[in-house]
Amino acid sequence: MRALEAGETARQAIRAMLLASIDIALGAPQSNGCLLILGVMNCQPEIGPLYDLLKGLRKETVERVRARLARGVADGELPQTTDTATLANYYGAIMQAISMQARDGATRQKLEALVQPSLAALQ
Repeated sequence: MRALEAGETARQAIRAMLLASIDIALGAPQSNGCLLILGVMNCQPEIGPLYDLLKGLRKETVERVRARLARGVADGELPQTTDTATLANYYGAIMQAISMQARDGATRQKLEALVQPSLAALQ
């Protein structure tokens, strides 16, 4: 999630994060999406600790997004009325969608087309 620190503004940081998510999802020649998102879907009970670990990492990611958005509110980039928790969950869901679509064979162009509409939520 270093990408969250890449931008000077919250909007730039979220854009960088989404583009990094696309890079990760498409990173392997035979990409099956992001391990963090898809690593233990439909897992057996015996791998519960791994499931719990990845679930915790996903929650941590959403919390880091929320913190970056809160910083944007504090810096005056985003309105004081911004619901940072809901937006953080939204961006977490977008990253999950990116991973699922990459797994299903989506092209970089198709995935990058999701970024601009996603940023509209920050207006």
